[in-house]
Amino acid sequence: MQRISSTIFRLAAVWALLCSTHAMADDAIAQLPELWQAAWESPQVGDRPLQIVHEVNLKGKLPEGMDQLLPDATPDGIARRNLEYYRQRGLGGLVCNVSFRDYLQSEAHWAELQTVVEACRDLGLIVWIYDEKGYPSGGAGGLVLATNREFEAQELAYDASQPDPFVVRPSYEFTHASNNYHAARRYANLIDDRAVRCFLDVTHQAYFQRLAPLFGTTIQAAFTDEPSLIAVNLGQIPEEVRQRVPVVDPLDPTVKALPRVPWSYDIVERYRERYAEDLLAQRPSLFAGDTAEDRRVRRQFWSLVADLIADRYFGALERWCAERGIASSGHSLWEEAVLHHVPLEGNGLQCLSHMHIPGLDLLTSDGGDPLRLVDGGLAGFGRTTQRPAARDDGGQ
Repeated sequence: MQRISSTIFRLAAVWALLCSTHAMADDAIAQLPELWQAAWESPQVGDRPLQIVHEVNLKGKLPEGMDQLLPDATPDGIARRNLEYYRQRGLGGLVCNVSFRDYLQSEAHWAELQTVVEACRDLGLIVWIYDEKGYPSGGAGGLVLATNREFEAQELAYDASQPDPFVVRPSYEFTHASNNYHAARRYANLIDDRAVRCFLDVTHQAYFQRLAPLFGTTIQAAFTDEPSLIAVNLGQIPEEVRQRVPVVDPLDPTVKALPRVPWSYDIVERYRERYAEDLLAQRPSLFAGDTAEDRRVRRQFWSLVADLIADRYFGALERWCAERGIASSGHSLWEEAVLHHVPLEGNGLQCLSHMHIPGLDLLTSDGGDPLRLVDGGLAGFGRTTQRPAARDDGGQ
């Protein structure tokens, strides 16, 4: 009897707590501004989740020949029916790209994408452009390097066993470019302004050329995915996964795993221009030494690298998007931990400050610290989430 009474008491206590919590929640809701509550219950299209669709398919999952029985079997009619699936489930639109097959090269695939984006317009859905074939962003699925091999990511490596320990080489083996979940593919140099201009011309300008009238209205943002300085070893992905990742560019087994830092064709000149010092003479301090002078050199070098990637990549995307009435968005690589910011982005928060809508790759439900980091960090740069003004010139 005593055990039963104790159980009843606990249940009564839990019930009282739940009632109290419910009452507090009701009170809190009652104190919210009326417009907030209405926006939460029925958010505008731009505030709803967006569905990423990397392969737009005008046939959907229809059985062979079924489209012949439908009342509207035109590409636009099929696109509308498929998009209704997302709208009826409360989504606000798509994050999409031209097909990864014959990436950026097939006019037939461009026509499919245009049909889908126009159907989004007619249904009141919004579109964000995803700017890469998989990830990491910056290489246009290999087309940037196909344009000019000099645009490949570079690194200054340090081999203490050699008489001349310094070597400038492509940054590929033992990096995220060759060790990610999409494809092992050589990568563009994001602190090379020429490479970034090529990326924008090949990718973003191709979208604008075909979809300009929809920029700033239906098309509201461009999303860049995990770009980075690349010249750091993040460790191997699980072997059972790595075996299934396509290898676009075979790895060179003779390349040694060495300490390295990012490099570019003009970094020595930019260093001299900023600090009036010779970076080549200071290279040993980039890899070793704990004197005040060594630390000073490293601070100067990484400060320069941070400014170069923030301006030449993230800033270039920001300016291109703003000029066309859309927002720049995306997220960087391993931004969850400040420890990774310097080798991967120079200054992660400075890079995010160049996004109109900064993003975070939140793959779990435990997002408190990274979210606070981004929110507080951007405030330190005097930036808040903002969208460029919508286009009103017909996209010309």
